[in-house]
Amino acid sequence: MLSLVFVHLMLNRRFKLSPLHQLAFALENEPALILGAFVTWGVVVFSFTLTHLGVDFTFRFAWLAAKKPEQ
Repeated sequence: MLSLVFVHLMLNRRFKLSPLHQLAFALENEPALILGAFVTWGVVVFSFTLTHLGVDFTFRFAWLAAKKPEQ
C-alpha cells in the first residue's frame, strides 16, 4: 500500500498527473475489458485456494465404485 502511495505522489509531483483520474478514465471507457480481467483473476485466485484446501478435480469418486448395500 505504501508503494502505491509513493507512486501516486511521484506521478503527481513530476508530471502533475493524478493516477486516480487515470483509473477513472480507464473505468469509464473500458468497463468490459476491466470487468473481464477481474472475473478472470477471480476464477484463477479461487481455483488456487480450492486446490490448496484439497478439492479433488479428477472426478474419480470412490463412493461411486463402492458396492451398493443389498436390501
